Amino acid sequence: MENLFPAEDLLTHPADTLAYSYDNSQRQSIPAAVVFPRKEQQIVALLQHCNEWQLPVTCRGRGTGTTGASIPAANGIALSLERMDRILEIDPDNRLARVQPGVTNQQLQQAAGEHGFFWPPDP
Repeated sequence: MENLFPAEDLLTHPADTLAYSYDNSQRQSIPAAVVFPRKEQQIVALLQHCNEWQLPVTCRGRGTGTTGASIPAANGIALSLERMDRILEIDPDNRLARVQPGVTNQQLQQAAGEHGFFWPPDP
């Protein structure tokens, strides 16, 4: 993993990965590593690597879900998308927002508001 991600975008120590082992579902499974891609190419390279080595990968946002969908497989890789947080485009004419997966509801709400729109996320 070290050849795919710089040190600041890779966690491997159990004390660091613990925070990425659960969500609001109260389930838990500690990942072997947590990676924070900033570019799509890093995700592609990671998935190719993990496929070759048969390592399970679980994507997650901010870990606020209640279904357990972001809980990594035991000794798997947690792919945290929280640092891919850019708003790529707000197109008011077509009522379209293109964002990276780590954009928060608050960020999108603010950007939409600047164009007179309101982002109504699910509660």
